[in-house]
Amino acid sequence: MITIHFEEKGKKTILTYSDNGIGLADDFDINKAESLGSQLIVIFADQLNGTAKYIKPDIGAKFVIEFEA
Repeated sequence: MITIHFEEKGKKTILTYSDNGIGLADDFDINKAESLGSQLIVIFADQLNGTAKYIKPDIGAKFVIEFEA
């Protein structure tokens, strides 16, 4: 299952993508990843003048992009 969530906190917008797939390695670094999907997340965040980070949940993967509204 894929979940996409938008939240506004003051002037910031937070976009969260999460899934319940196999997840990523414990040492995964989104800024050093070579996969096209990870690179697209970083590029998207950069275009919004925001930040992208990976959070390792118990199951799956979770990416958070924060940018000013």
